[in-house]
Amino acid sequence: MACPTVAVVVPCRDEKGFISACLDALIKQTYPASLVEIVIADGTDGRNSRHR
Repeated sequence: MACPTVAVVVPCRDEKGFISACLDALIKQTYPASLVEIVIADGTDGRNSRHR
């Protein structure tokens, strides 16, 4: 059975001091990176968003 694509939604607000550690932990997972989408939901309109 193939691995399904997953989305990880991280709700946050004013988490500048913690978001890096959260993202580092998500990136270090052994799940295939090509099947993972990480969404940071910080309540902004997306003008400063980055896509990787």
